[in-house]
Amino acid sequence: MRFDAIVVPRGAETRAVEAGWPAPRPLVLSVPAGSAAGDVLERGPVAPTALVLGLCGALDPLLRVGDTVVYDRVIDGDDRFELDAEMTGACAVACDRAPCNAANVARFIGAVAGKAALRAATGAAVVDMEGAAIAGTLARRGVRVAMVRVVSDDAATELPNLNHVYDARGALRPAVLAFAFARAPRRSARFVAHALQALRALRVTAARLALSGGD
Repeated sequence: MRFDAIVVPRGAETRAVEAGWPAPRPLVLSVPAGSAAGDVLERGPVAPTALVLGLCGALDPLLRVGDTVVYDRVIDGDDRFELDAEMTGACAVACDRAPCNAANVARFIGAVAGKAALRAATGAAVVDMEGAAIAGTLARRGVRVAMVRVVSDDAATELPNLNHVYDARGALRPAVLAFAFARAPRRSARFVAHALQALRALRVTAARLALSGGD
């Protein structure tokens, strides 16, 4: 399956994908975190197909840090964003993973109880903060979309409170992040270690998708 563009959150996730996907690679569109991702894609170039890569959080207790997941659809409240069936199937074969549902949230969920409640309410296996904005915006622009992500935190791990580390435009606020880490040093150290593990897995996943014919 050929991909005309890769959409990935800015920063470490973009660097991991670019490191794993050999040149020449598809057009890489780096987007901010959260719903601001949709605003950027609304103004950006249009490609016939787009592969969304990045990290996500697990809601399914069977998922582990570093696991690759292929999205079937994104659930955002009462909205359902169905992804391209052909592209999703190709990604599932390349990654050897059955597609699963993902939930979209506006606020970071770090508490185990919050993750469990979201899973009960949606039936989703994973969660992220920009999937709905990306899927909705690209669908309106006529772009076929598939989403593949890597788990960076499992359902049983309490995380530091990172609710205010991004501003309204999806840009990281380093001072706020440092303060959040300082308030919960053990959770933060585990969070960072898991994120680094997931980024390494994201690099490998990008390489697998490139070899599958996505270049």
